[in-house]
Amino acid sequence: MTFGSTADWERAIAKFRQLPAEHVLQSAAALTEPPIAIEALWDGDTTGWGVWLGAIVLADGKPAERSLGFLRGLGGDIRLFNAQVPPWPEAEAAAWAGRMIADQFNVPFWFPSPIYPEDDCPRYLERHLGIPCARCGIPLLQRGACPWKGVCYHCHLESSRRTPE
Repeated sequence: MTFGSTADWERAIAKFRQLPAEHVLQSAAALTEPPIAIEALWDGDTTGWGVWLGAIVLADGKPAERSLGFLRGLGGDIRLFNAQVPPWPEAEAAAWAGRMIADQFNVPFWFPSPIYPEDDCPRYLERHLGIPCARCGIPLLQRGACPWKGVCYHCHLESSRRTPE
């Protein structure tokens, strides 16, 4: 699907928000344990990026995770490489639904990288372990070998675009 105008893009975002976010809201309403936080985290695979929404609940007095849903995007990874990334609709839908759910339960909402995909961010319960990206400041938990240690992938990509070969 291509978007010829701003109105087409806005209609696509509105449709995207209604369908997956409605499922997420229904999942939140069905929670049986009290949530202590709502979190949104990026997850990427060979078919593209999406945002996972979950609730951290107290189950038998201990934190546990409950999935609320996965919001898959409308454009694929090509958006990263052609530098034509409008606001990510899956992130906008996740932020909208996550804030709504968190407000309903009066708990924090954790979405450490709402502007672009980054799967090296800490979970809500690990947020104190995050180290800010040296360029943009989003919290990172870069475990293991990472060729762009200390910066997020987006900042690494931007830096390599500016560096002449």
